[in-house]
Amino acid sequence: MKLELIAKVLEDAGLGTRTTDIFVHSMPADVQQGIMLRDPLSGTPVDPDLPDYYRGKLQVIIRSTTHAAGEDLAKRVGQSMKMFNRKFYDLDGALEMKVNHIFPAQLPIVYPHTPSRSIEWSLNFVTSYVQP
Repeated sequence: MKLELIAKVLEDAGLGTRTTDIFVHSMPADVQQGIMLRDPLSGTPVDPDLPDYYRGKLQVIIRSTTHAAGEDLAKRVGQSMKMFNRKFYDLDGALEMKVNHIFPAQLPIVYPHTPSRSIEWSLNFVTSYVQP
């Protein structure tokens, strides 16, 4: 999945700024409040009979210094990430990715304090998309 496009959706929703507090694949350890998008560790399944069509998962990690702020951010991210039949185009008008759906797989999972003295939430989403 082109996570940079999803990061732009979060930025457009006013949840942060890419490379400052919205990250793709990794988040610096010194960031005390931020959002990180990542593919699942198990990878995305590929079906040779359905080229360019993928069904998988997406993980979002929320980091915050307070429980209340983290819960609020997790809720806002969850609402912004829900999408159905959304298309993303490049600057030349070519289709970059079509999201059939993204929706939560379960409620957020809260982890204890990290070395940066922040709390982290894991939000896991089910995805279906076409990526030519």
